[in-house]
Amino acid sequence: MSDADVPDERHDAPDRGLVGAEHLHAMLPFLGEAVYLYDRDGDLKARLSPPNGILGYGVEVGTNVFAHMHPDDVPRGIQIGDEARSAHHGWSGEVQVRLRHADGTWRRCLLRIHNRTGDPEIAGMVAVLREVPESEAHADAAEGSLSSIAEDLPTAYLALGRGGRVRFASDAAVGLLGTGRTDLVG
Repeated sequence: MSDADVPDERHDAPDRGLVGAEHLHAMLPFLGEAVYLYDRDGDLKARLSPPNGILGYGVEVGTNVFAHMHPDDVPRGIQIGDEARSAHHGWSGEVQVRLRHADGTWRRCLLRIHNRTGDPEIAGMVAVLREVPESEAHADAAEGSLSSIAEDLPTAYLALGRGGRVRFASDAAVGLLGTGRTDLVG
């Protein structure tokens, strides 16, 4: 039996995993993952997550994927983003990164990215995010409460990605430029 002959249970299941509208709002707070849809530039187009998201604050449509990423993880995030954009439809990959929680701490998260640019209903990158329990984190991962050495320096800096787009702005850069991080990133 070839892969083409194997049914895709996401599409073949009679209910397709859908919840009736009367229960959806009540069930959202129990989600342990968040699903985001980004365009090819990394800007958020849609999300399905618990209220206020996995990280404790709602990510607004238009927010860039790197807006809350730990500065030390931005290069890995840019790398997997570039891989996803240059890959064929159906490609998927994953990376562990630290993301800033609403309480100011860094949380280790698993980010799975799926290139769905060839799917007319999605036409973008689907990112599935979940917090990684400490017992599952990579052995070489830094503790979530540690900040970046570079972040603690008073030097203002920006990390640029493909096309010169800002992918990360340090706190010092945000303060120096007198703008919000989300206004700079992307």
